[in-house]
Amino acid sequence: MRKDRLSILVLVALLVVAPMPLAAIEAVPLPTSKPLAGNAPDTPLPSVSAASVTPAAKPQAETETRTEAEADTEIGSDAEADCVPSVTQEKLPPNARTPASILEAVKSEADTASACEAELKALGVQFTPLDPIIAEGGCGIAYPVTLTALPGGVALSETATLSCPMAVGLAKWVKQTVAPLSKLYLQEPLTGIGISTSYQCRMRNGVTDAKLSEHAFANGLDVHFFEAGEAGRIPVIERNINYDKTASFQAAIRGAACAYFSTVLGPMTNAAHANHFHLDMRARNGGFRLCE
Repeated sequence: MRKDRLSILVLVALLVVAPMPLAAIEAVPLPTSKPLAGNAPDTPLPSVSAASVTPAAKPQAETETRTEAEADTEIGSDAEADCVPSVTQEKLPPNARTPASILEAVKSEADTASACEAELKALGVQFTPLDPIIAEGGCGIAYPVTLTALPGGVALSETATLSCPMAVGLAKWVKQTVAPLSKLYLQEPLTGIGISTSYQCRMRNGVTDAKLSEHAFANGLDVHFFEAGEAGRIPVIERNINYDKTASFQAAIRGAACAYFSTVLGPMTNAAHANHFHLDMRARNGGFRLCE
C-alpha cells in the first residue's frame, strides 16, 4: 500500500511551490492532573498526511560546535515559539525538512522503517503506524507512529506521536531501566508515565530564525511524572538525592536515559525544564550527547 501511494506523493511534491494547504493534526495536550503552571503548551502548526507509513525518518546530522551560545540555544525552553504559519521557502529554519526530502525518505527508508516497526512489536509496544507528516514550516517525518502503551502494559497519559527510533528508545528505557528501578527503589511496579509534548511543529526557542525543535520531527518527548503502584504518582521535580528513595529513583532513571537518548534535560538543567524531562534523539557529529 505504501508503494501504491508513492506516485501520489511525488505529484504532491511537484505541486509544492507555494505553502501547502494543510489538514489539522491533533495537538498533544499536557496531562491535566499534574502541576504545570508556567509551562503552557504550544499550539502546533497544522500538518498534512501524505502516504501510508511504518516507522521513522532519521534526523539529519549537524556539525557540533559546543560554544556557550550554542549550548544555551540547545537547552532553551521546549515550550517556546511555534513555527510561523505563513512561512515562505526563503524563511524556513536552517534545519527544515522540505516536502521533497520527506517523500524521498518514504522511498529510501522503507526497509529501515519496517525493521524498526518489527522491533517495536517485539518489545511489546502498543502502537499504530501513521501516514507521513508533511507540514508547512519545514516540520514533518516520513514514518511516524502513535504509541498508546509501553512494554509490560505501562500506560501513557496521552498518546504520543514519535519517530520509530525515538519510540524504540523510549520502550527500551522503560523496559530495561525505569520499570526495574521502580521495583528496586520504590518496591512497586511501574504502571504509567505522564507525558505532554511529542510531535509538535515549533522552533527550538523564541528566536524567529532559530532551528526547529526535535519535536518538529517527532523526535522528542516531554515526561512529567511516573505512576508506581502503591507509591502513587512521582512527579518530575528538583529533588535532593540524599533525601529519600523517590529522589534516588528519579536520579537513577535520569542517568540511565543518557544511554538511550542523545539529549536528556530536566530539573536542575534550567527553569524551563523544572517539572519534566525532555528526551530526544537529535543526531550530532561524533555521537555527541547532551545530558544535563
